[in-house]
Amino acid sequence: MVEGIEDLMKTREIYRELADTEGDAIIILDSKGKFVFLNKEVEIKTGYTESELIGKVFTKLLTKPSVLKALSTSRKALSGARVNPYEIEIKKKDGSIIPVEVQATPIKRKGKVIGFLVIARDLTERKKVEEELRIKESAIKSSIDAIAMSDLNGNLTYVNPSFLKMWGYDNEKEVLGKPAVGFWQTEEKASEVVVALRDTGSWKGELVAKKKDGSMLYVQLLASMTKDENGKPISMMSSFIDTTARKRAEEELKKKTEELEKSKKELEAKIHDLERFSKMSVGRELKMVELKKRIKELKNGG
Repeated sequence: MVEGIEDLMKTREIYRELADTEGDAIIILDSKGKFVFLNKEVEIKTGYTESELIGKVFTKLLTKPSVLKALSTSRKALSGARVNPYEIEIKKKDGSIIPVEVQATPIKRKGKVIGFLVIARDLTERKKVEEELRIKESAIKSSIDAIAMSDLNGNLTYVNPSFLKMWGYDNEKEVLGKPAVGFWQTEEKASEVVVALRDTGSWKGELVAKKKDGSMLYVQLLASMTKDENGKPISMMSSFIDTTARKRAEEELKKKTEELEKSKKELEAKIHDLERFSKMSVGRELKMVELKKRIKELKNGG
């Protein structure tokens, strides 16, 4: 019998009722790394039954890279060194893999390690969320639209590269922590947006921005209030599209339209004058014809 196994068996009974109510996998290993105890969560997560694991070495559940990592950590713990939580992968009975965070605590009797209490937390959901966040962060970072986030006081906490390029800055350190309203031509108008966000949760419209060099640009702004799972506001997020070229094109089109309208009116006035002159000319010609006719009649004794 492995040294200290009786003490481990006592420890196992103490943990059984409590361990089966836990959401984490709880395991007790002897000093040789063999399963002495496991809770229901281990069976649920791995697909193995208790009878299939008790007495087996824990490496049965690990992927090859994780075996080396776990053995190295176990040797550290046996030497008395502190072991921080670490991540490994468990290979389930069906062959699928799940990531777990492991906290291994030595069980000692009379100063000697006789086994380990192991708590393993399934990281599948956390990894999924982290991956989704990485994808979103990558999308935001590579977006051609300028994107910025600010705290509830209106101070910038994040800007993507497109924001820096659009406003003419070289480094995010130049803008982070500064009031967002300071990046607009009219702070009063920008403050109205912040108020609207707090009142309604969103705002969409066009503003005139102020670049680093003092020049202005038109941007289409879509802003929204970000809330936590309880609906409590935690930050403000905004995306911007540079509409300067479109705005200038619209102004140029408006100018040309006004010029064309003016030319049209001038042309219409000239046509009106020509028509009036033409009517006058026709009238004079008719009178001359009548006059000539009358003269001829008089000459003929009429």
